[in-house]
Amino acid sequence: MPHSNFVHSSIVNPAKPKLKENESDKIDTITLDVPLLTRLLEFAREDIKSDEDLHKIITNMVNLKDQGTLGMDHYDHIAQIKKSDETVELESILKLAGLSE
Repeated sequence: MPHSNFVHSSIVNPAKPKLKENESDKIDTITLDVPLLTRLLEFAREDIKSDEDLHKIITNMVNLKDQGTLGMDHYDHIAQIKKSDETVELESILKLAGLSE
């Protein structure tokens, strides 16, 4: 095969590494209806202030993925990003003890 054909072939049909899918590296798939997708994008634009909050939202969606297509009924659970009272209390104690900033 001429060199130029090899380059063209590699660009058009790049080799995709084959992943062995097992429980530890299985790709999560989340299905959302359009109203929920719209509201989550609005929420991300207006209310998400940190990567930590964004990751919490994603974790909440992954935890619900087995319920099928997620809709507005799931929004309150997905959008829960506030820390629990126990976490806030522990952080306060650590600050008072000089063990945290």
